[in-house]
Amino acid sequence: MAAERYRERGGFFVDARMKHGLEELPFQEVSAPPEVVLFLRQHIGPVGKPLVREGHRVRAGQKVADSDDPLGVPVHSPVSGTVVGLRELPHPMSGRPEPALLIRTEDESTPTPTDEQDPDKLPPEEILTRVREAGVVG
Repeated sequence: MAAERYRERGGFFVDARMKHGLEELPFQEVSAPPEVVLFLRQHIGPVGKPLVREGHRVRAGQKVADSDDPLGVPVHSPVSGTVVGLRELPHPMSGRPEPALLIRTEDESTPTPTDEQDPDKLPPEEILTRVREAGVVG
């Protein structure tokens, strides 16, 4: 079978050969690194304003940055730990300096509690609010 390419606008493609056989591999748990660099721009929208500062303890899933801009969405911590700084660092996508939180991880990530509800019972406005608050972009 010839390799298939799936094209999307912008020139991005996925080579189907690269995924062959992966479905048989078992999931592996990956531990968090000792420190996480979390850029406050995670999308095409504006840079988020930090909601935490150095010395604050954060939980996995906690909102750590947000924006009032219509294109802005919250940024959440992927780990539990302590914020050890806010620095301007080269962003991996652009190479330009962007604000990033530095979080020293804890051994155990305590997730932020969530208010899970049946989406079929929520009004459309509430669903849109929850999607935005979750940081979903694209």
